[in-house]
Amino acid sequence: MITEEEILSLKSEQPREVLLMIINDVGKSNDIIGQIVRAHVWVEALIDGIIFQTHKNPKKFLRNKDFADKPSHLFKLGFIDKNYFEDLKILNKIRNQYVHNIHPHEAALELIEKFSSYNEAKKIFEDGGFPPADLLRKHQELMEKMPYYDEVKNDLNFIENPVPTLIGASIFGLISFRLMIYLFIVFLNPKINS
Repeated sequence: MITEEEILSLKSEQPREVLLMIINDVGKSNDIIGQIVRAHVWVEALIDGIIFQTHKNPKKFLRNKDFADKPSHLFKLGFIDKNYFEDLKILNKIRNQYVHNIHPHEAALELIEKFSSYNEAKKIFEDGGFPPADLLRKHQELMEKMPYYDEVKNDLNFIENPVPTLIGASIFGLISFRLMIYLFIVFLNPKINS
């Protein structure tokens, strides 16, 4: 688990460097289970970072909360929009499928198809969204739809400097990457969605 000091210290770094570090950390795992667990850990850390910044007594609030409670709480307060909240619930279900079942693949594939951005991500792969620069160029279009994107877009210049590994070359990787960027943008500038 990442501490409050560790997660909040990420705000003092260059946003692009922090995202590259997170993406490379998730992508260094050679298997899908490792990637899913690492993505989940970082998503939860970013959610905790939002809570640390927006609550008077975050440690007390977080003390007895599991993952599902946190995005639900932030959604109810208006910090996370509905589509991303639903996607976070799906991400958690996929993580649970892989961590708690011997044969999780079929159920996980059905869950992946429920992501709000599944069709967009699938199209990227059908259109031959490789190498990583192509994938990220298409991802740029998805990121531009996110709240607060305009405020941090200069720090998130991925097109000129593509990421060498992108959480595996998978639709799940692309969707979880999108979720991490969304949460990172909210983490950098936590505001209630209007």
